[in-house]
Amino acid sequence: NSAHLAPAVPPDGATTSVVNTAIGGISRIMARHRAESASRPGNRRSASETAVPTTASGHNGPNDLKDLKEPKHELPSIRLVPHQDPRASRPSLTFPPMARTIPSEDSIIRVGRYSERDAAPNPPPNVPSAAPVGFKSKVVSRKHCEFWCNNGQWYIKDIKSSSGTFLNHIRLSQPSVESRPYPVNDGDVVQLGIDFRGGEEMIFRCVKIRVECNRGWQKALNSFKYDWTLRSEYREANRPAALRPTSG
Repeated sequence: NSAHLAPAVPPDGATTSVVNTAIGGISRIMARHRAESASRPGNRRSASETAVPTTASGHNGPNDLKDLKEPKHELPSIRLVPHQDPRASRPSLTFPPMARTIPSEDSIIRVGRYSERDAAPNPPPNVPSAAPVGFKSKVVSRKHCEFWCNNGQWYIKDIKSSSGTFLNHIRLSQPSVESRPYPVNDGDVVQLGIDFRGGEEMIFRCVKIRVECNRGWQKALNSFKYDWTLRSEYREANRPAALRPTSG
């Protein structure tokens, strides 16, 4: 009768209990074997041999990656640096570099002609501020253009200036017409106005700016990528031979 040939089915949980007991016994045997092996004089290792190697960045080996985190969020920053075009017949307006780290992405940096009445101290680059930027040039309108940042991308627009705003030699709008927003990238050149009366006097020269965007973010990302590369190389070099991929 086939019913008498069917294997006996153990009670619920009996199989799991047997397996767990077997695994526990094997683990105890392996632990005792390691302890006995380590206690033999020929198998003892010095502290330097058992120390966990570290990478150049000071972190532990390939298994200790929990402290590797992406760079912390930094506030958007922009730096306006004077740009001198080697093809121009005379230099553009000279000015000291100006930096702004805006406190939030709702902040707007307004750019226009410098006014003694509206003048304010230039804030340190590491202090969040959206203070206006002013240039001592007659070809710059009192309200010329605006910079702001959205999701890490900087933008510029002309706000009805009379002499124009140029991004990489392209005028953004017609005179006294507000332009649409244009993205500004790190290294772009912005020009405010056009030389007046031949630019013989400095005060009648246009303003040419090289824009530096979020340079602090870039440094943090480069550091993160370098550290991750070191760890990846260390992990690959120390991977057991049995786990390494084979060709073919």
